[in-house]
Amino acid sequence: MFQLPAEVFSLSNEAVVLARGSKVVYANRHAANILHEDSVGKTVKSVFGPVLANCQASYFTMDVYLYNSHYTACVNRFDHYLVIFL
Repeated sequence: MFQLPAEVFSLSNEAVVLARGSKVVYANRHAANILHEDSVGKTVKSVFGPVLANCQASYFTMDVYLYNSHYTACVNRFDHYLVIFL
């Protein structure tokens, strides 16, 4: 079930990160460029901070600062995944 979203998001020109539970399980190449490191396997909290990781809303947007750059994160909960668009 994880492979289908990963294949679809790999075609996107938008930076996309998928998390399941509290762990990042996928980041497309645009997200990997923004994050400057392999974020797969790390916790959402360590990559994006506690505010994004602890939010309970099913859909929200928020400002995040990654490596001294400002991004708007659009976050959606889908099935058992947390989908983060940057």
